Amino acid sequence: MLETVGVGQDEVEIARASDTTIVVSAPGLGDEVQAIKAGILEIADIHVVSKCDRRDAHRTLADLKQMLTLGPHTTPRSEWQVPVVGTSAVTGEGWFQKRIADFAYETALRKQSGEKPVIGVNKYVEKDDNARIATHPYDAKTAQRQVARTRRVRRERDQALVDSLLDKLVEVAKSPSQNIVPITIELVKAGATMGDIVERLKALWGTYRETPVF
Repeated sequence: MLETVGVGQDEVEIARASDTTIVVSAPGLGDEVQAIKAGILEIADIHVVSKCDRRDAHRTLADLKQMLTLGPHTTPRSEWQVPVVGTSAVTGEGWFQKRIADFAYETALRKQSGEKPVIGVNKYVEKDDNARIATHPYDAKTAQRQVARTRRVRRERDQALVDSLLDKLVEVAKSPSQNIVPITIELVKAGATMGDIVERLKALWGTYRETPVF
């Protein structure tokens, strides 16, 4: 599985390195508009709208479905029709994971056989084409510098203040009507690490474990 932090105007090479490309959009963030601008409508095998428990999710689903009807219809009716599906972690159901797993397998077979043509992958491929995607190389010195910096921050911070803010974070997190962002910002400014914050919230909320689906 390959996961990107997002795509921009020309960052669509991921489609050449994966068997199945899933484009995830969130409602209310204008992701459906970005999909047109960045050209990712064309690379998606599946469009997914996350957080579909939100009220505005239906708008994003409808917009993406409408966008996919635009442009020339050059593929035969038997060709794969890109689905637009909604999902939500709130439901905790495994149907969505199973559908993706089944589709990924079927798509890989269709690409391998040539039934599903993909330009640059199994059609119109240049002989000397190099499909490598640039990745950030691992640098042990960078990790060592970060560890040293974290240790220095913990030595120099006001631990009593951090502990007090962490207690406040838990109290805020217990209330569904309060926003934890302001207190989180205070914690970061006081020198709390992500680990400090996450461990406190894990004690309150627990840890999400996705149910395997086969």
